[in-house]
Amino acid sequence: DPLRLIKRLAHFTYATDRLRDFMPKAVTPDDIVQAKREKRRCLYFTANGVPLGQQWTSVEEELGYLRVFFELGIRMMHLAYQRRNMIGDGCAEPADAGLSDFGRTVVAEMNRIGLIVDVTHAGWRTGLEAAKASTKPMVDSHTACASLYKHIRGKPDEVIRAIVETDGLVGICAIPTYLG
Repeated sequence: DPLRLIKRLAHFTYATDRLRDFMPKAVTPDDIVQAKREKRRCLYFTANGVPLGQQWTSVEEELGYLRVFFELGIRMMHLAYQRRNMIGDGCAEPADAGLSDFGRTVVAEMNRIGLIVDVTHAGWRTGLEAAKASTKPMVDSHTACASLYKHIRGKPDEVIRAIVETDGLVGICAIPTYLG
């Protein structure tokens, strides 16, 4: 929901504005490199899902929120959050139907405007198909290796490989129940 995301984004924008000497907002990758060089921390804004107005007047109108939230400072978005949405299946969907046609359009638009595609809560097939559709590096920001311990949040080697082949990154989540 775009309004819910705006409320959350306002909170973190306020925090980074007030604490800019301690925890500034990173807007570009260079901001992260500079913070690391200065041995400081920073926040890189992400969203647990793509904001959709769900008016379905046109695909272009639905995609418009991607640009709005990019301009508000978000740089990475999850395609799904556990369950199925109009983009693709989440990791808790037993059908694992993958990326929708609209989802492929979303990935293309995210690539075009510079939003990083994150498949951390997406289903295995959604993650694999997003990696094949993406022309830019993408991520699974916090997951586990399903080949080591089967958990719905983990990804199998095939998906991990596909993400890495985009020149992307896979982050391993340090939650014991995901790791076995």
